[in-house]
Amino acid sequence: ASFPSHAGGPLAVEPPLVDFGVVAPSTKHPTRFTLRNVGAAPLTILRAQPSCKCTDISDIAGRTLAPGESLELAAALAGAHASLAPGGAVDVSRLASDCVFSRESLASVPRIIEIARMARLRMRENFALAAVYNLIAVPIALFGWATPMVAAIAMSSSSAVVTLNALRLSGRNTPARRTLT
Repeated sequence: ASFPSHAGGPLAVEPPLVDFGVVAPSTKHPTRFTLRNVGAAPLTILRAQPSCKCTDISDIAGRTLAPGESLELAAALAGAHASLAPGGAVDVSRLASDCVFSRESLASVPRIIEIARMARLRMRENFALAAVYNLIAVPIALFGWATPMVAAIAMSSSSAVVTLNALRLSGRNTPARRTLT
């Protein structure tokens, strides 16, 4: 966490940096910072902002520290739903991540998120298609209104529809096929 915006005297932060290392997704790693006014004048903290978006810190904006006074600040690495690692990262980082991207920059991250959202949409559509098929086909099969051949064709058709719907994700208009401008 960094504390660039404060009014008054100097501010000491202990420890000045916390390295959480390789962290598994959806885990919390709490730590504590001590802020100390090492100046001769009262110090008002205008804002406290983590150096990365994945860290939660308690709200201390507006607090005033007298000279020599300390304040303990709780911080925790926020749990993530997914993790990304660049292809050039160390092996343990790539192995622990949910997705590895091959570009040097983070420019592909928005595309990865868009592809993930589209994949979730296709998955939900496929569940809906399977539910509709089962609502229609199961009663027909239970009452014996379909021959085994018709039931097999219907089941194969259902599988083909779900597969073709999933393949729409790899179509021409998907983010995976677009080029960055």
